[in-house]
Amino acid sequence: MDVDTIAPGLDFAEVIAQAVSTCEVLLAVIGPGWLDASDEDGRRRLEDPDDMVRLEIATALARGIRMIPILVEGAQMLGRQQLPEDLVKLARLYALNVRHEGFRADADRLLTAMEPILRPPAAAADIDPTDKLAEPSAIQVLRQNKAVDCVAFSPDGRLLATTSEDKTARVWVLVREPLS
Repeated sequence: MDVDTIAPGLDFAEVIAQAVSTCEVLLAVIGPGWLDASDEDGRRRLEDPDDMVRLEIATALARGIRMIPILVEGAQMLGRQQLPEDLVKLARLYALNVRHEGFRADADRLLTAMEPILRPPAAAADIDPTDKLAEPSAIQVLRQNKAVDCVAFSPDGRLLATTSEDKTARVWVLVREPLS
């Protein structure tokens, strides 16, 4: 989530809780400096109960949302003693490494892991690859603050992963419906 997408006057913790509760899977992208990232006063951000990243992860863990830690730039998985109590479960989750030099293969492995979560296997027979994209009835615009530098599709074309110069990664679910 991006604080810029929260309308003025709304409680950001409630907005995050609502958005996270609609997720099927949450990707926690963890770089080498993630654990020790600090605010402008030098306090560790993970110790701030109002930090957006901590809120997203804590909410997902509390609600039983499937979470996949993604380790980037050589980051190592965290130990439970390094995390606040409401994030301890994160240390027990199986993580995937996404490396710059093996990005395409790593992204494919991530998409393959996410596919059964996002789409039950029985639905695969219902997809016709020649279908045209239907006109959307509603569009949710998700932004990246910098240019997109890499794009990868899942083998069945239902998921799209993008990374950006701003060090964000997004996975998009592509919904296909035949046009009438």
